[in-house]
Amino acid sequence: MGTTIFVYNGHNVIKEISVTGSLLARYTQALDIDEPLAMLHGNTMSYYQADGLGSVTSLSDSKGVLVSMYRYDSFGNLTASTGSISNPFRFTSREFDAETRFYFYRARYYSPSMGRFISEDPIGFAGGINFYVYIYNNPINGTDPYGLAPSFGDCLWKCMKEYFGLESLTALWTPIPKPWLGIPVYPGTNYFTNPLSLLRGPAVPFRFLNTRFLFRMLGRLNPYAFAGLAALDANLIGKCTYDCMSRCE
Repeated sequence: MGTTIFVYNGHNVIKEISVTGSLLARYTQALDIDEPLAMLHGNTMSYYQADGLGSVTSLSDSKGVLVSMYRYDSFGNLTASTGSISNPFRFTSREFDAETRFYFYRARYYSPSMGRFISEDPIGFAGGINFYVYIYNNPINGTDPYGLAPSFGDCLWKCMKEYFGLESLTALWTPIPKPWLGIPVYPGTNYFTNPLSLLRGPAVPFRFLNTRFLFRMLGRLNPYAFAGLAALDANLIGKCTYDCMSRCE
């Protein structure tokens, strides 16, 4: 086989071309990651169908007739297939290497026969104590399109920061140049801000007040509303964390 050049749009493959510049295949992708819609291979146009996990289950022609079908076990091993159309996208719509029998998950390769990645997680302990585990050994409920699965703690902290607006609140303690905030720098004074310098002038709403955070916290001063709001917080943060763990983004 000759050398194939892959052309990407963001994280998704949209073309395969030869070293001479000849078009080998063209792919139409949806807006989200790993959602192939159609493939033009030579003069043949095929359309993808996928299951709830995003795995390609079949390809159809322009008349809607199924020309290829795929069936997998829970870890992505191909258990049955029909058709002879060349198609790189299989389990969770990732690219399958027929020579090695591995799937390419961007940061690293995944072996469906072993049910794990073949190399360590580049993000180290941020992905958990097992550097090789695939989707926390729960492949029927999630995907890992980047091969960089975050840990439960990372997802929980990420969701809490987004929900309570903690990122902009913690910026209060980060020194930044006073001119950026319209604060004059007098001779003999510090060029950078400190928390006390933010309690006056136009810097207050920009730097100190976090509207979303303040309103959420003030609402909890009412003891009658605390229980309901706490339950709502737990539910929304829990759902966000579950979605984060499921998609591993």
